[in-house]
Formats: sequence, structure tokens, C-alpha cells
Amino acid sequence: MWKQVLLTVVLLAAGAGGAASQVQQGAQDFAWTGRLESGQTIEIKGVSGTIEAEPATGAEVEVRAVRRAGERGDIEDVRIETVRHGNGVTICAVYPSRPSRRENRCESGRDWSVNVDDTDVRVDFTVRVPRGIHFLAKNISGSIDARDLPADATVTTVSGSIDVSAAGIVEAHTVSGSIDARMGTARLDRDLSFRTVSGSITLRVPANFEAAFEASTISGDIESDFPVRVKRRRWVGVDADGRIGQGGAHSLSMETVSGSIALLRIR
Repeated sequence: MWKQVLLTVVLLAAGAGGAASQVQQGAQDFAWTGRLESGQTIEIKGVSGTIEAEPATGAEVEVRAVRRAGERGDIEDVRIETVRHGNGVTICAVYPSRPSRRENRCESGRDWSVNVDDTDVRVDFTVRVPRGIHFLAKNISGSIDARDLPADATVTTVSGSIDVSAAGIVEAHTVSGSIDARMGTARLDRDLSFRTVSGSITLRVPANFEAAFEASTISGDIESDFPVRVKRRRWVGVDADGRIGQGGAHSLSMETVSGSIALLRIR
């Protein structure tokens, strides 16, 4: 489990490769509007600040970012970059790089360099997601609030809570914070995991949901609206496993160290 947590942090903090990007500098507010093809992804990468997402009323993706300076750092040192690629668009908060370290840049997918120099500038993102567009968000220090999205949603932060719901498949990871998630589809196209170290996990799924299920916590309880085996370990901790519905071809795992786990049926 600890290897998985460390991997999450490494994927957030390490980057490689490069991409051509469009940069908007010298403004406290950033705004981007664009149209994506159905099935493409709008990806947001933040470092310090919140990420909020909601359904769009029209056919275009809308992204707004607001930079706020604290006692250290200048907002002009943090820029917002937009990268177009085959899967859609990635928009990042790019912070000053540490001396003698790899230059920070905006990159899609797992490639992301965030060797941040000493600054307390925060960037808060607000995203409106139209029908058929998937949402992907990665953050370092800050919460993610993505509700009632029209397709799939995959969100990750290191320090912060997550509240996410979508019509499609939902997946969420954090290290310090709780997860509250709601998934609109009953059929999975891949194995899913929900993990945190310090916090509880609540996942709501349709009544006809199917997956092989496993869950574990060190300090907390496990609750399920579906028939699963809940077993207390001899010394400390609780595990659960079972087949939800017919089981399906994919698995669902939920794991925390300090917190409770709940797998609930959408009523």
C-alpha cells in the first residue's frame, strides 16, 4: 500500500519529455474557451490551490484560473500554460523551477515537472465541462470539487479532500484527505481504485453495479450496501471482499489507513 502511495506522489512530482505550449503571462486572471471532440479530455494540473469543475451549459469547455499571492512570491512568476494534444487539452499552473533542477513545464498525462521554488502563490481553477468530455485533474496542495460531470472523471491530489461525481466512471486518489465519490455507470471498462492515507472514503454506485470488490482500513470501519465479507484482523484493521452483482471483468479496490470506508447504493 505504501508503495502505491509513494507512486502517486512520484507521478505527480516527476516529469519528462516536452510539448509545445501556448502561454498567457502577466495577468492575474486566465481564461480559456475551446471546443473538444466527444471522448476527448480536459486536463487540469495545479500545484497550490483548489480545482472546481461543473457541467457546462453549452458545447465549449471553459477554464478560468485566478492567481493569488501570499507573503512570498510574485504572481507574475507563476504562469498558466495550455497544451493541445491528441487526447484533448491540458492546462497547467507552471511555477518557478528550483535552481539546477529540471525546468517546470506543462505536459499532458503523467509527464509533469513540479520542482517548485520557494513561493506561496496559489492558483484556483474553475472548469465547465460539456457533454461527452472527460475530466482529469491533478493537484498537489488543495482540494478538488468536481460535481455532476457529464462523462468520466479521474482526480488526484496529495494534500486535500476530494468530492467528485460524474455520469460515467469515477476514480479518485489523495494522501491527506477524505474522498466522497459518486459514479453514474454500472459497467467498468478498467480496474478502479480509491485510496487515501488519512481520511475516509465514501463511494456511491448504481444498484446494478458489477465488480470484484476489496477494501481495507487500519483505523476505521467498512460499510457496504452490497453483500460482501467483512473481516476484522486479529490485532488491528478491517478487510472486506466479495463480488458485487455478477462480479464483472474488472475490480474495485478501496483503501485507507486512518478512516472508514463505505460502498453505498444510489437510492
